[in-house]
Amino acid sequence: MKGGIKNFKKYLLQPVDKNGKKIVCDDYSKCPGYENDNGGFDFTWTQHTGWRIDSKSNKRYIYISVFDNGDARGAEQPVFASQKYSRSVIYKIDQQNKTVEQIWEYGKIVEMNGFLL
Repeated sequence: MKGGIKNFKKYLLQPVDKNGKKIVCDDYSKCPGYENDNGGFDFTWTQHTGWRIDSKSNKRYIYISVFDNGDARGAEQPVFASQKYSRSVIYKIDQQNKTVEQIWEYGKIVEMNGFLL
């Protein structure tokens, strides 16, 4: 967590894979799967329109959908426009274990054709 305030670290959610295994991200929040199509975990960048999916959520698990604009992904601007993408993403938050799992995304595969500012 580069540049983060250490007092808030206890409130951060730990990314996990579909098996609940911890995903280790670098200091700039780049995680396995960030630069490939094999899944993994990707934080949102310049996100908006986050919605709780009530039909899936309960006291322990919260499902949220977010539009990830993708601007400054990984705390940097890609050199080439073709490296930018926006996406829709759904996360599953386990409030008991303080974890977050990315369970669905769309937009990464269409790259710049789906990039919105």
